[in-house]
Amino acid sequence: MKKIMIKRIVHIVESPFSLRDYKRFGVKLLKQNGFQVEVWDLSRILRPKVYSDGTCSKIYECNELTVFCEKKEAFRRIVELGVSDFVINLGSYGINSFWVYKALTRARVQYAVQMSGMLPLLGPGETISATYWKKLKKIFPPSLKHIRNVFFSRMPSKWFGIKPAKFILAGGEKCFVYHYPVDRKKFTETLWIHAMDYDLYLEAERRSFSEKEENIAVFLDEYLPFHPDRLYDGVQDLIGPEEYYPLLNRFFCRVEKELNLEVVIAASPRSDYENAPSYFNGRRCIKGKTPELVRKSRLVMGHDSSSLTFANLFQKPVIFLTSKRLSRTHPPIKRLANWFGKEPIFMDEESVIDWDFETTANKGRYREYRQAFIKTDVSPEEPFWQIVAGRLKKEI
Repeated sequence: MKKIMIKRIVHIVESPFSLRDYKRFGVKLLKQNGFQVEVWDLSRILRPKVYSDGTCSKIYECNELTVFCEKKEAFRRIVELGVSDFVINLGSYGINSFWVYKALTRARVQYAVQMSGMLPLLGPGETISATYWKKLKKIFPPSLKHIRNVFFSRMPSKWFGIKPAKFILAGGEKCFVYHYPVDRKKFTETLWIHAMDYDLYLEAERRSFSEKEENIAVFLDEYLPFHPDRLYDGVQDLIGPEEYYPLLNRFFCRVEKELNLEVVIAASPRSDYENAPSYFNGRRCIKGKTPELVRKSRLVMGHDSSSLTFANLFQKPVIFLTSKRLSRTHPPIKRLANWFGKEPIFMDEESVIDWDFETTANKGRYREYRQAFIKTDVSPEEPFWQIVAGRLKKEI
C-alpha cells in the first residue's frame, strides 16, 4: 500500500458535542500541528433519546462542528472521505453503529479507535466464569436487545467484511476490553498514550504545585439519577433522586462530624444543578474544577467515576459509596473499589467505619491500577493529542 500524508482529521462522536469535548478531543492542539480538523456529531442518529431531556440545547457550536440528522447523509459523507483524511472514531461498535463502520470500510480512509481511560470490567484477579455470568444475569436479566448486542460483539468483524482500525489509542495494559474491529497481529498499530484525564492531571499539578492540602473531602459526583447515558442505555431504575441524595447527605454529615472535614461536591460535567433543587443541602458544588479539588483534598469519595483517575494519580485515599439498591443495579462500584484495595461502604447501613483504614491510600494497589488502566511506563509524558499528531505527521 502506498504511504500517504494526513492533511485532515475528522472526529466522529456519538454523544452531543460540548465545550468540554472541544478541549478534551484536542481540536485546538491538532490545528496547531497543521491539520484541518472537523467534528462530525452523529448523536441525533445514534442516541436520539438523549435529546428528550433538552441535551440538544447544550451542543457547543463551533466552526469545526457538523451535526448530522440523517443517516443517509452521514453515510455518504463518510464514504466520500479520501486517503489524506484520517478518522478518529470516538464512538462505540455495535449493531446500532454498525453502519458507521460499513461506511468507513467503503471509504478510502484509515481510522483509529479509542481504548484509553477504560474502567475495569472485572476486579483484580477475576476471570469471566460460568458463576460470574450467572450472577450477572440475576442482576441484569438479558433483554432481546442485549442478547443481540452481546452476540454481535463476539462475532469477528472480518466476517462482515469490516476494515480494521489503523490505530488503537491505548491507555493502560488492560485497556483492550471492548470489541472493536482491530487486527493487532497484522494491521492495527497500538499507540501507547494514556487516559485523557492524565493531561488534566499534569495541568493541575503545574498550576497548583505550591498549594497545600485543605481540610476538605471531595465527592466525585456522577449525576447518577439523571445522567443522559442512562437514558440511552435504557437504565431507568438505577436509583431515584428522592432516595439517592438523602443517603449521600446523611453520609456527608457523618464525614464532617467524625473527620472534621468540609465535604465539597465536584459536580459532574454533564450535571445541571444550577437549575435544580439544592440536592446537597447547601454544600459547595463546583463544576469544571475536579482535578484541582482532588489535588488539594485530604479524602475523596465516589462510586465508579472515571474521575477517580485523579485520586489515583494524586495518591488520595478513596471511600467508595454504595447502597443496597446500588449494589444490585450498579455492581461496577465493588469491582473498582477492589482495585483500590477497598470494599464499598453502604450508605444505608449504620456500620462501624475504620477511619484509619479508609483514609489511607494503598500505594501498591494504586500503582497496579495506574499501570492497568491509566498509563504505562513506556508512554511519553506528552499531551494525549500531541502523541497522536506526532504519529499522524509521519506516513501511514
